[in-house]
Amino acid sequence: MTTYLGRGSRPRMEWSSLDSVRARSRLFDKVIIAIDYNRAVNYTMDFLAHFKDIASIATPFIIAAFGFIINSTIQKQNKLAERSSALAKQWADEFAKSSSDIDEKATSVVATYFKLKNKDSFVTGDIDEELKKFDQYIRDTAYFLAIERLRLEKFVPLAPRNGDDLLAAFDELHKEILTWFSNKGGDVEKLRAKQAKFNSLSRRLHREILELD
Repeated sequence: MTTYLGRGSRPRMEWSSLDSVRARSRLFDKVIIAIDYNRAVNYTMDFLAHFKDIASIATPFIIAAFGFIINSTIQKQNKLAERSSALAKQWADEFAKSSSDIDEKATSVVATYFKLKNKDSFVTGDIDEELKKFDQYIRDTAYFLAIERLRLEKFVPLAPRNGDDLLAAFDELHKEILTWFSNKGGDVEKLRAKQAKFNSLSRRLHREILELD
């Protein structure tokens, strides 16, 4: 509807028409927004659908990759453990041989003095020659025990719980054997008690090196 203000004046649109145009403009804006929203939703749904497909394809490869990494790590740890175990076994074997040799030497001391004490029954040759052999035996045994003491020392760091006690037990046994050499004999039970103590600690140290205790 058009309103005339007077002769010669131009027509002016009513306020109701302007409101209608503005309402249409707002409606158009809402429609555009709704379309954009629907497009965004569709794009999002399409992306999620594609992402789901990609994820379903990639998941086995990702799992396989993680499995490979974990398996490689486990294999490296197993190799390190095997090397460590091999070294521990080597050290334990070396110690076992050394301690066994010491035990046999202590036993041989008793046997040698028993033979010398009963020389009339066991010595059939020249007694002076046997005494010379006995003197050489004493020197050889003293040297042997000194070397074995040095060998035992290298195992102490490998067995901190029993290493020092083992060395102390060896020193007691060593001192007892030297006493036998000085006195041309000694108390058999006393020597065997110190020998048994050394052997007991040897078993403990051997197990500690192997990490069995």
